[in-house]
Amino acid sequence: MIRESEHLRDVSQHLCQDTILVLDLDRTLITSDVFYGSETWEVLVYKHLMSEGHPTRKAKKMSEAIWKRAQAKVTVRLIETCASRHIQEWQNQTNVIGLTARDHTVIETTMKQLSSVDISFSTFNTRFQTTKLIREETHSVFHQGIAFCGDAPKNEILFQLILDNDILSLPKKIVMVDDRKHHLEMTRKNCHDYGIEFHGFRYNRCDNEYKNITQQELLATL
Repeated sequence: MIRESEHLRDVSQHLCQDTILVLDLDRTLITSDVFYGSETWEVLVYKHLMSEGHPTRKAKKMSEAIWKRAQAKVTVRLIETCASRHIQEWQNQTNVIGLTARDHTVIETTMKQLSSVDISFSTFNTRFQTTKLIREETHSVFHQGIAFCGDAPKNEILFQLILDNDILSLPKKIVMVDDRKHHLEMTRKNCHDYGIEFHGFRYNRCDNEYKNITQQELLATL
Protein backbone atom coordinates (compact mmCIF):
# COMPACT_ATOMS: atom_id res chain seq x y z
CA MET A 1 0.00 0.00 0.00
CA ILE A 2 1.17 3.52 -0.84
CA ARG A 3 -0.25 6.47 1.09
CA GLU A 4 0.12 10.22 0.78
CA SER A 5 1.71 11.76 3.87
CA GLU A 6 3.05 15.07 5.09
CA HIS A 7 4.21 13.80 8.49
CA LEU A 8 7.13 11.44 9.12
CA ARG A 9 5.44 10.23 12.29
CA ASP A 10 2.90 8.37 10.14
CA VAL A 11 5.35 5.49 9.71
CA SER A 12 5.64 4.78 13.45
CA GLN A 13 2.63 2.48 13.72
CA HIS A 14 4.02 0.19 11.01
CA LEU A 15 7.42 -0.48 12.58
CA CYS A 16 8.36 -3.72 14.29
CA GLN A 17 11.63 -5.49 15.02
CA ASP A 18 11.91 -7.31 11.67
CA THR A 19 11.43 -4.18 9.58
CA ILE A 20 13.66 -2.04 7.39
CA LEU A 21 12.68 1.63 7.42
CA VAL A 22 13.95 3.32 4.26
CA LEU A 23 14.14 7.12 4.21
CA ASP A 24 14.82 9.36 1.24
CA LEU A 25 16.95 12.45 1.98
CA ASP A 26 16.15 15.42 -0.30
CA ARG A 27 12.62 16.83 -0.01
CA THR A 28 11.88 14.18 2.61
CA LEU A 29 14.31 14.82 5.46
CA ILE A 30 16.31 17.85 4.35
CA THR A 31 16.22 20.74 1.91
CA SER A 32 18.37 23.77 1.16
CA ASP A 33 17.86 26.78 3.41
CA VAL A 34 17.13 28.79 0.28
CA PHE A 35 15.88 28.17 -3.27
CA TYR A 36 19.44 27.95 -4.61
CA GLY A 37 20.77 24.42 -4.23
CA SER A 38 17.43 22.80 -3.46
CA GLU A 39 16.18 19.77 -5.38
CA THR A 40 13.37 21.93 -6.75
CA TRP A 41 16.00 24.35 -8.05
CA GLU A 42 17.83 21.48 -9.79
CA VAL A 43 14.61 20.35 -11.51
CA LEU A 44 13.97 23.89 -12.77
CA VAL A 45 17.58 24.20 -13.96
CA TYR A 46 17.09 20.94 -15.90
CA LYS A 47 13.87 22.23 -17.49
CA HIS A 48 15.60 25.49 -18.42
CA LEU A 49 18.45 23.59 -20.11
CA MET A 50 15.91 21.49 -22.00
CA SER A 51 14.16 24.66 -23.18
CA GLU A 52 17.49 25.90 -24.53
CA GLY A 53 17.63 22.86 -26.80
CA HIS A 54 19.98 20.56 -24.90
CA PRO A 55 19.24 16.85 -25.38
CA THR A 56 17.56 15.18 -22.40
CA ARG A 57 20.59 13.16 -21.31
CA LYS A 58 22.97 16.12 -21.60
CA ALA A 59 20.57 18.45 -19.78
CA LYS A 60 20.28 15.94 -16.93
CA LYS A 61 24.05 15.60 -16.59
CA MET A 62 24.52 19.37 -16.73
CA SER A 63 21.85 20.10 -14.11
CA GLU A 64 23.28 17.41 -11.82
CA ALA A 65 26.77 18.93 -12.11
CA ILE A 66 25.43 22.41 -11.37
CA TRP A 67 23.51 21.07 -8.35
CA LYS A 68 26.58 19.25 -6.99
CA ARG A 69 28.67 22.43 -7.16
CA ALA A 70 25.95 24.27 -5.27
CA GLN A 71 25.97 21.77 -2.39
CA ALA A 72 29.38 22.97 -1.23
CA LYS A 73 27.91 26.45 -0.75
CA VAL A 74 24.49 25.84 0.79
CA THR A 75 23.33 24.99 4.27
CA VAL A 76 20.40 22.67 4.79
CA ARG A 77 17.49 22.54 7.20
CA LEU A 78 15.20 19.80 8.40
CA ILE A 79 11.83 19.80 6.65
CA GLU A 80 10.31 18.68 9.95
CA THR A 81 12.18 19.90 13.02
CA CYS A 82 11.33 16.65 14.83
CA ALA A 83 12.97 14.45 12.16
CA SER A 84 16.25 13.76 13.97
CA ARG A 85 14.37 12.83 17.16
CA HIS A 86 12.07 10.51 15.24
CA ILE A 87 15.00 8.77 13.56
CA GLN A 88 16.76 8.20 16.88
CA GLU A 89 13.58 6.71 18.33
CA TRP A 90 13.07 4.44 15.33
CA GLN A 91 16.67 3.25 15.45
CA ASN A 92 15.90 1.78 18.88
CA GLN A 93 13.15 -0.33 17.28
CA THR A 94 14.43 -1.47 13.92
CA ASN A 95 16.91 -0.98 11.04
CA VAL A 96 16.74 2.54 9.58
CA ILE A 97 18.66 3.41 6.41
CA GLY A 98 18.90 6.35 4.04
CA LEU A 99 18.33 5.74 0.33
CA THR A 100 19.24 8.60 -1.99
CA ALA A 101 19.69 9.31 -5.68
CA ARG A 102 22.77 11.33 -4.73
CA ASP A 103 25.95 9.70 -6.01
CA HIS A 104 29.30 8.79 -4.47
CA THR A 105 30.93 12.12 -5.38
CA VAL A 106 28.86 14.00 -2.80
CA ILE A 107 29.17 11.54 0.08
CA GLU A 108 31.39 13.82 2.18
CA THR A 109 29.19 16.86 1.56
CA THR A 110 26.06 14.85 2.38
CA MET A 111 27.47 13.58 5.66
CA LYS A 112 28.38 17.13 6.70
CA GLN A 113 24.90 18.37 5.81
CA LEU A 114 23.21 15.59 7.80
CA SER A 115 25.53 16.13 10.75
CA SER A 116 24.60 19.82 10.77
CA VAL A 117 20.97 18.85 11.46
CA ASP A 118 21.83 16.06 13.89
CA ILE A 119 20.98 13.10 11.65
CA SER A 120 23.04 9.92 11.68
CA PHE A 121 22.09 6.54 10.26
CA SER A 122 25.02 4.67 11.79
CA THR A 123 25.38 5.83 15.41
CA PHE A 124 23.12 3.14 16.84
CA ASN A 125 24.04 0.28 14.49
CA THR A 126 27.65 -0.90 14.30
CA ARG A 127 26.92 -2.92 11.14
CA PHE A 128 26.17 0.37 9.37
CA GLN A 129 29.51 1.93 10.36
CA THR A 130 31.15 0.84 7.14
CA THR A 131 31.57 1.64 3.46
CA LYS A 132 30.58 -0.97 0.87
CA LEU A 133 30.50 -0.87 -2.93
CA ILE A 134 27.06 -2.14 -3.94
CA ARG A 135 27.22 -1.87 -7.73
CA GLU A 136 30.46 -1.14 -9.52
CA GLU A 137 29.10 0.02 -12.90
CA THR A 138 27.02 2.80 -11.30
CA HIS A 139 29.44 3.44 -8.40
CA SER A 140 26.54 2.86 -6.00
CA VAL A 141 27.88 2.87 -2.45
CA PHE A 142 26.58 2.13 1.04
CA HIS A 143 28.26 4.49 3.49
CA GLN A 144 27.49 4.96 7.17
CA GLY A 145 23.90 3.77 6.88
CA ILE A 146 23.07 5.48 3.56
CA ALA A 147 22.85 3.92 0.10
CA PHE A 148 24.06 6.41 -2.52
CA CYS A 149 22.43 5.08 -5.69
CA GLY A 150 23.60 7.54 -8.32
CA ASP A 151 22.17 6.52 -11.71
CA ALA A 152 20.94 3.13 -10.47
CA PRO A 153 17.25 2.67 -9.61
CA LYS A 154 16.68 2.94 -5.87
CA ASN A 155 14.71 -0.30 -5.62
CA GLU A 156 17.49 -2.27 -7.34
CA ILE A 157 20.19 -0.95 -5.02
CA LEU A 158 18.03 -1.53 -1.94
CA PHE A 159 17.38 -5.15 -2.85
CA GLN A 160 20.95 -5.79 -3.95
CA LEU A 161 22.00 -4.58 -0.51
CA ILE A 162 19.42 -6.85 1.16
CA LEU A 163 20.17 -9.93 -0.94
CA ASP A 164 23.91 -9.61 -0.32
CA ASN A 165 22.90 -10.62 3.23
CA ASP A 166 25.88 -8.80 4.67
CA ILE A 167 24.73 -5.50 6.15
CA LEU A 168 21.02 -6.23 5.78
CA SER A 169 18.94 -9.37 5.26
CA LEU A 170 15.44 -10.11 3.99
CA PRO A 171 12.99 -8.54 6.45
CA LYS A 172 9.37 -9.32 7.17
CA LYS A 173 8.40 -5.76 6.29
CA ILE A 174 9.76 -2.71 4.46
CA VAL A 175 8.46 0.76 5.27
CA MET A 176 9.61 3.46 2.83
CA VAL A 177 9.24 7.24 2.68
CA ASP A 178 10.03 9.11 -0.53
CA ASP A 179 8.71 12.20 -2.32
CA ARG A 180 8.85 10.38 -5.69
CA LYS A 181 6.02 7.89 -6.14
CA HIS A 182 7.75 5.79 -8.80
CA HIS A 183 10.49 4.80 -6.31
CA LEU A 184 7.79 3.53 -3.98
CA GLU A 185 5.98 1.68 -6.77
CA MET A 186 9.10 -0.13 -7.94
CA THR A 187 10.05 -1.10 -4.40
CA ARG A 188 6.52 -2.35 -3.76
CA LYS A 189 6.87 -4.66 -6.79
CA ASN A 190 10.15 -6.09 -5.44
CA CYS A 191 8.54 -6.64 -2.06
CA HIS A 192 5.66 -8.50 -3.67
CA ASP A 193 8.10 -10.74 -5.55
CA TYR A 194 9.89 -11.67 -2.31
CA GLY A 195 6.80 -11.95 -0.13
CA ILE A 196 7.71 -8.90 1.97
CA GLU A 197 5.00 -6.73 3.48
CA PHE A 198 5.31 -3.18 2.12
CA HIS A 199 4.11 0.18 3.39
CA GLY A 200 4.99 3.19 1.24
CA PHE A 201 4.55 6.85 2.10
CA ARG A 202 4.65 9.42 -0.70
CA TYR A 203 5.93 12.43 1.24
CA ASN A 204 4.13 15.50 -0.08
CA ARG A 205 5.11 18.23 2.37
CA CYS A 206 7.35 19.95 -0.20
CA ASP A 207 5.06 19.61 -3.22
CA ASN A 208 4.45 23.36 -3.39
CA GLU A 209 7.98 24.41 -2.46
CA TYR A 210 9.04 27.47 -4.50
CA LYS A 211 5.93 27.04 -6.63
CA ASN A 212 5.87 30.70 -7.71
CA ILE A 213 9.53 31.09 -8.71
CA THR A 214 9.81 33.02 -11.99
CA GLN A 215 12.19 32.32 -14.87
CA GLN A 216 13.95 35.60 -14.06
CA GLU A 217 14.53 34.50 -10.44
CA LEU A 218 15.88 31.16 -11.62
CA LEU A 219 18.29 32.72 -14.11
CA ALA A 220 19.58 35.06 -11.38
CA THR A 221 20.92 32.01 -9.52
CA LEU A 222 22.92 30.65 -12.48
